[in-house]
Amino acid sequence: MKIMKFWKYLLSLAVVSFALTACLKGDGWEEENNPQPDPAPALTVSLSSPSVMGNGEDYVEVTVSYEGRTVTIAEGLTFWTDDKSLLEESATPTAFGTRAEGGPYDVTDYFEEDESGVIRLKVAHVGLFSFWVQYEGASTQKDPQNVKAVPEGLYAELSKSTVVADGRDYAEVMVYYEGRRVTGGINYFDMDKQPVDNLFSENRYRTTTVGQFTFYVSYLSLDTFENPLTVTAEEPDEIDVPAKGLYVYLSSTVIQANGNDAVTVKVFFDGAEVSDQATYYSLPDNTEFKFPNGVYTTTTAGSFSFWVAYKTENTIKTPSTITAVNFAIPDRPADPNPSSTSFVRRVLVMQFTGTGCGYCPLMMTTLRNLKANESVADKFSVAACHSYNSSDPMYLGDGLSTAFGVQSYPSVVLDMRQQMTNSQENSVRNAIENNYNRIAPLCGIGVHSEVDGNTVVAHVTVKAAQQKQFRIGIMVLEDGIKATQANYNSLPGDFNTHNNTIRLIDGGRTYKGYELGTIKAGSVVDHIFALNLDNSWVKENCRLAVYVCSDEGNGYYVNNVVETDALTANLSFEYAE
Repeated sequence: MKIMKFWKYLLSLAVVSFALTACLKGDGWEEENNPQPDPAPALTVSLSSPSVMGNGEDYVEVTVSYEGRTVTIAEGLTFWTDDKSLLEESATPTAFGTRAEGGPYDVTDYFEEDESGVIRLKVAHVGLFSFWVQYEGASTQKDPQNVKAVPEGLYAELSKSTVVADGRDYAEVMVYYEGRRVTGGINYFDMDKQPVDNLFSENRYRTTTVGQFTFYVSYLSLDTFENPLTVTAEEPDEIDVPAKGLYVYLSSTVIQANGNDAVTVKVFFDGAEVSDQATYYSLPDNTEFKFPNGVYTTTTAGSFSFWVAYKTENTIKTPSTITAVNFAIPDRPADPNPSSTSFVRRVLVMQFTGTGCGYCPLMMTTLRNLKANESVADKFSVAACHSYNSSDPMYLGDGLSTAFGVQSYPSVVLDMRQQMTNSQENSVRNAIENNYNRIAPLCGIGVHSEVDGNTVVAHVTVKAAQQKQFRIGIMVLEDGIKATQANYNSLPGDFNTHNNTIRLIDGGRTYKGYELGTIKAGSVVDHIFALNLDNSWVKENCRLAVYVCSDEGNGYYVNNVVETDALTANLSFEYAE
């Protein structure tokens, strides 16, 4: 142990209790005690198609399984809906029944079952029909099925009619032929009948031009010229730029390498835009170049970095990077309660440790105990930074420890604001509780991530509960890493299996995140990360932790953090009940 670290830690031992017990979770959690995935639901529903012609004759076959066995209406299966508006207009003369005043509607009679037990749903009007099933006390009410009823022939509609003209936001074109959704063989034309297929990568319309665009589609021998679609592209929100200095704005840092997906690049100096006067240099060769019309597109996957110079200032020490990938950028995660801003909050506990630190099992044991305590476990997330000894196979470097002034081990830093070296369980718990109660949850975090090879693209959304300035960062955590841990006190438990280990952190120069600017209460802002994984990491054991810092007047500190279960995830905002 380094001399300074050793003597500083001896001082902290005066207040450390050694009456410690083994527990289940924390850094060094036993591999066999890792949380298991949720069991498969007992009741499931599958559809032969998610769409149908709304003519009362076309149908969708519905299969319901209970504990792996197909069940039927004759056996007591019932169908329900919370919205009878579509069926009220149906030609089917069936009365609705309710279980209670204002409760759901029993629509079992709308589902035809033949003698072999095949269940069919017919819808006589165009619209969306949402339903759920109930059987043997189980229901799918929290995960209802949706059937889209569309006109006969060729039909097209937009996922939304208004987009932001930033080259990132998009409206998806959904095309149906004879009641079934089609995604290939579609051609796009403007109203002068000129082809515009280049504007619709993967049937999505994006633009950096403000205004309206009207178009129609063709499929096989049919087209929708008589029923065109119109998208309105609005000016992006005003960019929140610093009042002083040189600032480079990117509408996104990740795009699809398809030649259409685009990033808008703007440069500001002392709050005024100077994009046309600035000089741009590519890295690593420092060659001067220009962005055509202030937009970057590419057909080659990879990362492109550059720096900007204006007058006597430049960004060579803080270059900008745009990453292009060969797969579609994940969509914004869904919001299960758009009108709510009451979020669950968690404290970010960064644990500074290392395999050569013989006293670090003290903090590991404390964090295990606290993660096993139901009254506090859900109030914090752990991210372990191995920065003590460079021979540690999980060594992250000293960037984080230097940024937060960590010199004594073990240490924890809570919400990137409070450092403590006392590993006594009551002291750590009080610190977590105090930070948890210190500030209200000012934002919620949603994550939709996908993996392609060693590249992870995470589409993160931040929804504000109060108008504040926010910053965002992300970490890749790995569990189940085997490495021998020094243990001076011979504490009980497995300390050679390491979890919550930070493999990568992307949070800007100070680690307190990238600027999201001021977000108004109830509004949502997106940020997309592209993360490159090392071949030595076990991807199946990796997951993401996303944290958001808020401006508290005296600095930016973590206000919330969420963890995914895996690298591929679709995590919605978590609301308080």
